[in-house]
Amino acid sequence: MLAGERTHQTMKRKRTTISIDGTSNHAGVVRPEFLSFTLDWWADTEPGWDGDASILRIDLSNPRLIHAAAALAPSFLRIGGWESDRVVYLLEDDATPWQRSYCAENPDFCLTMERWQEVLTFAERI
Repeated sequence: MLAGERTHQTMKRKRTTISIDGTSNHAGVVRPEFLSFTLDWWADTEPGWDGDASILRIDLSNPRLIHAAAALAPSFLRIGGWESDRVVYLLEDDATPWQRSYCAENPDFCLTMERWQEVLTFAERI
């Protein structure tokens, strides 16, 4: 393991509250194209992570999530994570037999058109 690297088994969960009053002087300004947040891929079987933390499982209609994400606007929504290299985007009806077979065997790593539409709706709300 590299210095500073942590595995999910070693991370401790603790509740943290961050408050921004908006009246303080800014320490610096970040250009809008650098502001973003990420929704990661996580398999339900991955130890140490909540089953609903993955982009495939998270409730994108949750008002608290929408409110928190909207507070970051303008921003970019990034879908990724280290597991994203395994993802197949099954967004068209003319998917190849290999894509359909892979998605049947690996549903945690298959983005369907239905879920993609839910992601787009979430992005429009924020």
